[in-house]
Amino acid sequence: MSSAQPEPGSQVEVHVLVDLSRSSAKLGAYEARLTWNAQVLELVKVADGETPAFASPQKRTRPDSLIFSDGEAEPASGLSGDGVRYVQ
Repeated sequence: MSSAQPEPGSQVEVHVLVDLSRSSAKLGAYEARLTWNAQVLELVKVADGETPAFASPQKRTRPDSLIFSDGEAEPASGLSGDGVRYVQ
């Protein structure tokens, strides 16, 4: 993780984690938005995550935001709260 007080001109890494380990919820799809002040920060790179059930997220970028989403073609499958792929 990057410093909370980075020097001007340095790069900052932002990690996004969805933790359902304490939930019985089953995640079949998601959409999330990450926003920032475009006068202060610039998006340089987006790296895909490491979740096998959602291997190809869709990404839309703007100067001040990133929207990313993914979903299973079969609505009865996805990830359980412990991160294990399920199929009903």
